[in-house]
Amino acid sequence: MPQLVVAKFLEGGGYDQHLRRIRREYARNVELLSDAVLRYFHGDVRLTRPTGGLVLWVRLPENVDSLELYKVAHNAGITLAPGYVFSPDAAISQF
Repeated sequence: MPQLVVAKFLEGGGYDQHLRRIRREYARNVELLSDAVLRYFHGDVRLTRPTGGLVLWVRLPENVDSLELYKVAHNAGITLAPGYVFSPDAAISQF
């Protein structure tokens, strides 16, 4: 039965409609987040806006400790990943 429901959903265009709606929502969320970062972060902040997905890359000034920012954000219920975790030279023990 579940396969039949999914098949009808796909055949009827429901999935395509869902994708169009969710893509607009994701793009809007990235735009809102980008605007907020530029408005509230001080100093030399640069953004990379993805052409897809939900990730926003933010380059902070050299004097900002991304691990400290991670801890503060985490305590406030905000998810972010310090950039060093994406480096092959990262010392994961810091995390």
